[in-house]
Amino acid sequence: MLGAVKPKNARSKRALAQRESREFEHAKTAVFVKGHRTSERVNMALVELAALKKPDAIPFNKQNDVLPFEDASSLEFWGQKNDASLFVVGSSQKKRPDNLCWVRLFDGQVLDILELGIKNATSMREFKANKPSIGMRPLFHFSGPEFSADSADGDRLMAAGAGTDPSGAFLHLKSLLLDFYRGEELNPNQIALGGLEHVISVSVAPTGRPQEEHKGGDDLMDLYRAAGIPASVHGGSAVHKCPPCTIHFRVYMVRMIASGSKTPRVELTLSGPSFDFELRRRLPAGIDRMTQALKRPKTAEQKTTQGKGKRKNVETDEMGDMVGRIHMGRQDLSALNTKKVKALRGPAADEEEDNPAFDEAGGDEDEEDAEEDDEDDAEEDAEAFDEEDEEEE
Repeated sequence: MLGAVKPKNARSKRALAQRESREFEHAKTAVFVKGHRTSERVNMALVELAALKKPDAIPFNKQNDVLPFEDASSLEFWGQKNDASLFVVGSSQKKRPDNLCWVRLFDGQVLDILELGIKNATSMREFKANKPSIGMRPLFHFSGPEFSADSADGDRLMAAGAGTDPSGAFLHLKSLLLDFYRGEELNPNQIALGGLEHVISVSVAPTGRPQEEHKGGDDLMDLYRAAGIPASVHGGSAVHKCPPCTIHFRVYMVRMIASGSKTPRVELTLSGPSFDFELRRRLPAGIDRMTQALKRPKTAEQKTTQGKGKRKNVETDEMGDMVGRIHMGRQDLSALNTKKVKALRGPAADEEEDNPAFDEAGGDEDEEDAEEDDEDDAEEDAEAFDEEDEEEE
């Protein structure tokens, strides 16, 4: 783990600090790779999916001989070089035509893989609607009970696609898509609905075959054992076959039309790209690896109150700074040493002004000060005249 690595200098310390988990993660970079053999449909899918991911997308134009399920060393090298943790590898073979492998890395190593086949594809060029702007995050809509999962802490691993349950393939797909296109994670009160431009809808169309016949990919594991290939690869996880189904991937643009009230009428217009995927294979993450990947750091509030318990009148603001309130006793403002202007004088000062004896004593002093000021002014004027006469001579 990166947390166990000790930095040798300040530069490596800063590099490790950039890779540490945060309370709110930055947008992840995705790399789109062409395999050794590709088809026109696969090339179009890579370009369209990368367009939805921009500006956090890095497309590879050259073809590369990479097989994620057999050897993922190339992906791990590219991930470290480009500081990327998401990959989409497109290939087309006789056994698996029009194939897309969605790969996710954690700590520089492969975490999980999901393989999708492209049954139908329509480019966004064939739609006349407006296209999503670069950098805008979509609103995801997952239709179907297959994508639902309980929000309990014990089901977080299953919701992320871990485990060997056959129904976990749909949750695995949901987790990957959200990880690819969610951008930066924000608080609910920081989301501006007026800036919502497009919606990505994902739905399931079953083929009618009962899913009980396909339990966790046991048939594929038997084929591995019969061929003498170990069924456990990539850190102890096994390759599993997904239940047969069709996944509809659609992108819609949001239009807000005046409705005669404060709330506008919302319409969705199909803008593309449009895909029909089929689930093929998946390499789920191990329970231990997924537990480490889902570990969230302590919030700023937890760090400030760590080991101190809940303290009275101490809060943490949005910037993570600790703010405290101090309650002071009642202060006597009359004892403050301030300039005695007329507005701040008390009734005692007014009585002294009305006292004639005070006026006489104070009047003499005022007259003496005025005489001294007049003498000083006269001396300054005489000196100025003498200087002028000397200059004329």
